[in-house]
Amino acid sequence: TGAGTIDAEYINSKFIKFVKNLYTSGPGSEHVKAAQKELHNAFASLDQRDQRTAQRILHDIESGDLRLSPGKTIYDYILDYQKRECDQQVYTLAEATGLNINKLKELISKDTTTENINEHGRFDALVATLDKVKAVDFLKKVTGQDVPKRFVITNMSSILRRFILDSSDRAKIIFAYQNADSLLDVNIPEELPEEEEQQESQEQKQEREDSNKLTTAEMKENVRELVKRDLRKCAGMPLTQDVVSAFFNILTIHAHPSVDGVGLDVYKAMDELFGRKKVNIIDKHVHSGNLSVKFEVYLKKLYYMLHGEEIKPQNEGDKVTLSNCIFAFPCLKSLRWSTKETEHKLSGYLDIIQMKEMVLMLHIC
Repeated sequence: TGAGTIDAEYINSKFIKFVKNLYTSGPGSEHVKAAQKELHNAFASLDQRDQRTAQRILHDIESGDLRLSPGKTIYDYILDYQKRECDQQVYTLAEATGLNINKLKELISKDTTTENINEHGRFDALVATLDKVKAVDFLKKVTGQDVPKRFVITNMSSILRRFILDSSDRAKIIFAYQNADSLLDVNIPEELPEEEEQQESQEQKQEREDSNKLTTAEMKENVRELVKRDLRKCAGMPLTQDVVSAFFNILTIHAHPSVDGVGLDVYKAMDELFGRKKVNIIDKHVHSGNLSVKFEVYLKKLYYMLHGEEIKPQNEGDKVTLSNCIFAFPCLKSLRWSTKETEHKLSGYLDIIQMKEMVLMLHIC
């Protein structure tokens, strides 16, 4: 195995660790900060362009703008991002100069070199598609000079070769075109500046969060719609608003010191999931995971309220598990063997909750 492959596997292992921590403990946690520091250190073996792309990927993951796909490595995402960036640069140049975008894409997508760039006259065929009027304006913006029409093809051919053969030149050419105070080969820095993100003040951040927050009544209505969707076909169910009210009331009633603390955790997770106009994918994952873990304690509290005693484990001396809690309620226990579609669906939800708890415990271990 070459050193490059070893580095790639090492970096990707740190990437996986970062993502795992992010989706189990949420942005800003100590686990995420530690994993992120390790990943940033690992990025040192990447070239500058790949490092910049990788940082952008991490930002998009944390903000929830990037949905991760199973099996994809950090290198797969880097290639995806750089391909999209290249496609945008190609589109910008084609729009600005009238070049045939398909011919331009074809030259960039192949293993084009200085020696074979005009193989079978393909580069000449591309140059022939130029709109000279547009090209004059493009050259003026990029070089800062008025280029006579008779020299347009020569100048554009030179810039176009650089655009096709060198990704860093490609970025500089587009940067010069889009920034009036920058000229190609004159005052463009070797490392192009990142787009600066506007720093939010605490007031702006609070205002943004407040504008995304729903009232308690609106949050409960969202929960009611969910209950109505999944439980309306269950025989003997009370009104959905009564089910929702009972759920939240149970959170606040004092029952036993060992289980009363669940109310605050569950309410916070419910508020984050259903009390927001928009919830990104990471917050959904983290808070739904928190709900799954707290479901066991919620059942323990409910059982104590009904029977005046705590749930007993299957064998004396063992710890009470989520399975013990589920089997303590006949209505939940019977779901597994039910042939009714709605009840079978609810049984599937219980399986998901048990799986989430198992994954979290494995992560902690």
